[in-house]
Amino acid sequence: MATSLGRALTTLVEVAGLCALVWWTGRKAGAFTGFPKGYDAMGHLSKATYIAENWPHIWWNYEWYSGQPTFTGSYPPGYHMLLVAVAKFANVPLPTAMNVVTFGALCLLVVGVYGTARAATGRRIAGLVAGALVAATPTVWSQNIVLGLYPRFTALAFAAPALGCAVRHAVRGGRLAALGTCVFLAASLGTHPIVGAIALVAVSGITVLQPAVPIGVRLVTTIAWWGVSLSMAGYFYLPLLLEKRSQSLFTDFEVPLNPRLLLGPWHGSIDALLPATLPAAALCAVLALRTCRPPRVSVAAKESLGVDVLALSDPDADLPTVGDRRIRRFLRWKRFQRELGYPTRLVVFFTALSLPFFGYGFVGYLDERFPYYINGLQPSDLLVYPAVCVALSLGIAIGIVVRLLGKPRATKGWPRVLGRAAGHLAIATIAAVVAVRAFAVTVPLLPQQAKTNDIPAQQARLAVFPKAADGQRQYRVAGVADSVTKWINEYWDAPQTRGYDDHGALFFDWQVWLEDALVDPAFSPAERDFLLDWYAVGWVDTDSGAGPTGMYDDPARFQLLAQDTRYAVLASYRYRAARPIVSVSRAPVVLFVGDTRHYDLFVRALSYADIGSTTVVPLQGPASLDDVTASDLRHADAVVLYGARIGKAGRDAALLRRYVEAGGRLLVDSADDADQVTKLLRAKANPLPVRAVHGTVIDGPDWGWRPLAPTLTEEMLANFGPASYAGTNQWAVSGALLLADWGRPLLTAERRTVLVGGRLGSGSVVWSGLGLPYHIDVFHSQAESRVLAKLLLGEEMSAPAATRSASAFSDAALRYRFVDPDRRVIDIDGRASGVLVKERWSPNWHATVDGTPTRIEIAGPGMMWIPLPDKGGSHHLVLSYRLSLVEIAGYGLAALTTTGVLLLLLVPPLWSWGRRRLEALVTVAARPVVGRFPSDVPDPPDAPPPVALQRDAAHRT
Repeated sequence: MATSLGRALTTLVEVAGLCALVWWTGRKAGAFTGFPKGYDAMGHLSKATYIAENWPHIWWNYEWYSGQPTFTGSYPPGYHMLLVAVAKFANVPLPTAMNVVTFGALCLLVVGVYGTARAATGRRIAGLVAGALVAATPTVWSQNIVLGLYPRFTALAFAAPALGCAVRHAVRGGRLAALGTCVFLAASLGTHPIVGAIALVAVSGITVLQPAVPIGVRLVTTIAWWGVSLSMAGYFYLPLLLEKRSQSLFTDFEVPLNPRLLLGPWHGSIDALLPATLPAAALCAVLALRTCRPPRVSVAAKESLGVDVLALSDPDADLPTVGDRRIRRFLRWKRFQRELGYPTRLVVFFTALSLPFFGYGFVGYLDERFPYYINGLQPSDLLVYPAVCVALSLGIAIGIVVRLLGKPRATKGWPRVLGRAAGHLAIATIAAVVAVRAFAVTVPLLPQQAKTNDIPAQQARLAVFPKAADGQRQYRVAGVADSVTKWINEYWDAPQTRGYDDHGALFFDWQVWLEDALVDPAFSPAERDFLLDWYAVGWVDTDSGAGPTGMYDDPARFQLLAQDTRYAVLASYRYRAARPIVSVSRAPVVLFVGDTRHYDLFVRALSYADIGSTTVVPLQGPASLDDVTASDLRHADAVVLYGARIGKAGRDAALLRRYVEAGGRLLVDSADDADQVTKLLRAKANPLPVRAVHGTVIDGPDWGWRPLAPTLTEEMLANFGPASYAGTNQWAVSGALLLADWGRPLLTAERRTVLVGGRLGSGSVVWSGLGLPYHIDVFHSQAESRVLAKLLLGEEMSAPAATRSASAFSDAALRYRFVDPDRRVIDIDGRASGVLVKERWSPNWHATVDGTPTRIEIAGPGMMWIPLPDKGGSHHLVLSYRLSLVEIAGYGLAALTTTGVLLLLLVPPLWSWGRRRLEALVTVAARPVVGRFPSDVPDPPDAPPPVALQRDAAHRT
């Protein structure tokens, strides 16, 4: 009892010493005091602030990126929920809570590495050296005080004790070690997905390499680590796997890893390894790898000794005698493998585990624009993972040396005692010198490289922020860069078009379109106004460091509110033509039928003449015309067919014909999919003004126009872009071969009829073979965009937006109540065709009109449109955001798995039963556990040679 208590107190002192070392180092850099450091600190504080202020209605973040899910597809909730919990229960501000969590994460990382090295070797000095090396590595501190990658680093901190528990389970087994592995892995996965995946790979390697356990048990154990930990974090990973993301996992805005940083800080950069640690770890791994190869002994002798490595045997070798030197060497090797084979393999494994990171960081040198860097694993900040691996390799290697020095020798008495003491003293001295030298390299660099956020330049940004944006819910702030937007919601309660964490941003291509338009002067004012309209921008915050700002020096469109020129040209503007997030409208509704690529071209084509929400409300319909119903057409003033699939041509043609005859308007462009449109032409109820079309080519760059309709003038057509694809001076079109009786040619190009229109019943139809939306997007033609509007809506509906705004927006009274981020209430009284909500569409949004569920349509660049059942009257609309069935299932899976883990922890018989079932499943006996290390029990010194060796010796004689 006294011995156990003494060991526990010694361990406690060692852990406290490592934590004190972390505090001393961090205090030198100011890592735990003042405002949190690091580039990304403000973004994480903003997200934590959002959760704290809106709890428990936190599933939808209306403040960032025009609305996005708070967690799904973004960061898991682990870090930010931990931050809010610490602030709540400790009754401290969130910045203070962030400093507390940072200190705790650093301590947990260092102590976890200490525990891993000690569990692998059974020697305290191994853990102390590994922990001290991690605490002294520059890149470990860079994650917090320079980069501000707090969730990523906290996940790494949770991964370290998971490695320690996995090693202890491999060496000694036990319920607590197994459950600790699962819990810490789940915590890491619930904080950052990439770091959690790295931890799973590391734990799998630790398990597969464990000694004296059948491979079946090892594989089943590895599967259990993955299954249990991922299930405990199922609230994030089940939706991540089963629900579609809006953006790629990869990024190309990165540079390869600087190889100089592998050898130590270079030009003051602290995102580097400690000097000489990587070569030392590589040397230890090579030496350890050499010990894994057995000496050359006959196959029969190896089988007798319990070694089944036929590939390394030499069948032609002479049979050795009992006293043969090779046999003695083999017996020593076998004893070494029993005692130290596992930690030796871990040295090789952890060193090898760092190699993929180096290869990943250097692969960019093979191509200047290597496009496959994983978003969240950038080369510039990945050295922290090899740093932990290198520290573990060196710590375990020192532990192996210490154990070798402690082995019994033939020498007895004082010489033996003095020899062991001298060896231990030498190892301790070397370790102390290395640790002191490491801290001497790192500590002076930290204050110089720490990135502080409470600086005058930041105060200048706060000073120019438009105060009118705070607290309102109808207009957004558009920031030109992360440096302008990531801090906004830490101080102000204002929705914005950007944020900090864009991993979960919906309709990402359109988001990038907006961000480019805010900083690129090449965008026309009309296109920029189109986007500012659809994103409900009321204010623009600019920073000359992020790009040109001259496009906002237009008093007719932007009013300068504040400006600061001390550090850069920081300014805020009010957009004079701002349109609200929620509005009722009578603008014509256009249902687009076609795939996402063609819908994107259509929306962009409207932008070049600013055919915005005051002129038309485009709705993204199904990709296939077969999925369109009469109910879908009921609320549409016009229908566009472009890039649509058509399967049931007879049914689809009849549906469109009834729609047009009832007064609808139809626009069909067949340049990209003439084969699909031809199916409609062959149908009995063909609704198009043409009967046959064929593919042809216009030899440009001149079109050879001949307008045949008064709405298309020579002046308008003269401003068209050239008939040229990729500089070939050719443009593929569809030409009409045969017209319907009611069809009239509207335009020809080089004597080919490319535009036909006509009246059908009470409605009208226009067929085009020009591929007009694509041509508009290629040449950014404002004139072509106006022509598209004329074709789409007719002459009487295609006036400029400025002259149509009064009639397009309804005069109905609107009462909008923002209940919470997940619920909105809208009351309408008067004439309106629908409610336009310029917030990101998501399948998790649900609407009821007067208590009746109503489908929400995708409008414009990914916003929401809720049609009203009639054109007038009073309506009560409720908009609510609810978790999907997959997300609910994920939380249920996590709850069930966590409950099962707790039962195993609290009810030991359940653990014993499960272990017996596992052993029966793989048909092997349980591995015996004898002391701390089963191999510590040596063979008796007078034990006879194995039977096979005696038989080999007799045969040789």
